[in-house]
Amino acid sequence: MPTKYGYESKKWNDRGKERWRIRVGTKSNGTAEYLPCKDEAHAKREQKKLLAKQAGDDVLGLEAIKTANQHGIASCVGKLAVVGATIEDATEWFLRTRFPAKGNCTATEAANAYLAAKARANLGQVTRESYAEKIGVFMNYFGDTPVNEIKTEHLEKYFGEIGKAWSNNTMNPWKRFTVTFFNWLQDNEYIALPHGAKNAAEKMTIPKRDLHTPKIASWEEVHDMLYWYDRKAKSVGGYKKGNVFGCMVHLVFCLFVGIRKSEAFQITWDDIDFEARTVSILVEGAKTNRRRVNDLPDNVWEWLVYLNENGAKLNSGGDAQRRLIYRQRGYRESFTKRNASVPDIVAVELKLTRSGKTEPKEKYHNIMRHSFCGYHLKLHESAGKTALVMGNSEKKVRSDYHEVVKYKQDAEMYFNILPPETIARDENEDEQVTLEEAVKAKLLCDRLQPHIHTNETHCKAFQVAWAKVQEFPDYDAVCKASEWRERNVVYDADGDPVAKEVALN
Repeated sequence: MPTKYGYESKKWNDRGKERWRIRVGTKSNGTAEYLPCKDEAHAKREQKKLLAKQAGDDVLGLEAIKTANQHGIASCVGKLAVVGATIEDATEWFLRTRFPAKGNCTATEAANAYLAAKARANLGQVTRESYAEKIGVFMNYFGDTPVNEIKTEHLEKYFGEIGKAWSNNTMNPWKRFTVTFFNWLQDNEYIALPHGAKNAAEKMTIPKRDLHTPKIASWEEVHDMLYWYDRKAKSVGGYKKGNVFGCMVHLVFCLFVGIRKSEAFQITWDDIDFEARTVSILVEGAKTNRRRVNDLPDNVWEWLVYLNENGAKLNSGGDAQRRLIYRQRGYRESFTKRNASVPDIVAVELKLTRSGKTEPKEKYHNIMRHSFCGYHLKLHESAGKTALVMGNSEKKVRSDYHEVVKYKQDAEMYFNILPPETIARDENEDEQVTLEEAVKAKLLCDRLQPHIHTNETHCKAFQVAWAKVQEFPDYDAVCKASEWRERNVVYDADGDPVAKEVALN
């Protein structure tokens, strides 16, 4: 904008002679430019002329601006009319898409608002904890940055730093959650965008998950682990005995009912109906935010009766998850101490965390739940039935677990893993042992026989099972019915199945 002058006249001395002048501008070299005057009266007349001219120039300038604006407004009105909009619509849209209604909230303020909103929703504990973890990392990184100014490149840099050690299977859900979070911010006017425009998170590159066949444990691994826990519980005694048996309850639910560990930790004895043989997974513990009631297979019912009678404690105080992790480490170390291979079901590997440290993490995530699904699908050959038990979609069960277990006899052996002591069938002593019961007992004898000379618990369980086999009147029929299931399937170095006969002495 041009400088405005007051054009005040100034008197000055020119070699002893009085003169007058008015400053009218500045020369290119930076020195003042003056209009010389003869005397004071002349100076005042010139001042009036200059002020009048300046005022005229201002009026002309304003009129020029008005004229230009009128042309611009007329042009805008014409363009808006084509799409049926008005200047008011355009003004409202501009303010809405450039200035968020909630103001320039910081990332911390917006994130806390999101958590508060989700806290009022009826979400499961696992879901709430997952949200809190992800939002916490977001707040720590962006802090006081206005959330409306966070761009896609900022988010990509953010994930590049916190996820430098992540696999695609970890990065995928974190980025998808961030998209959900930013959509919420946009819907609730914490960030402003033109209609239909994608927000910063929606423009991110989200990697696809790495698809791989779920890892499952062999039924032999499962059997040996449960029996190790049984021996450990009986060796520690005191209150620790009940805690170890309580860990076994969690394992039984994960292995034979397909319940997630986070869900199993929430179950109490009150949630188990021994008459109806069902267990209730409450909304508070369910990951999917849906209450489920699962039937208990025969072997699960026998395990629960056995563990209950031995004083297994559920929700006895403390952290059930930490307690199980501690006992799993003890089981794992029982192999490393004798330089034996650690079973896949408890194997760990060092993984880099966000803090830059390496920590031992589960090598095969959710291996117990994967094992249940694979064996259950093979046993029942119904993806719908397996999906209903697990609380997953039928499509996912069919695509992820089809033929993961190759032999049906392995599935039968898996769900025939019984506790060391089984409960009497009924009060009626004259009831005959069925062929199926005798076959299951014989298969259990096959599994226990190699250990009966070195382990008292296995020996006792073997005697109970063998007595049931002998109760059936036709031993040859038992052998014939179980013959095809007496093979312990192993694999050679090339991954081909090798049938190894297990004889019963």
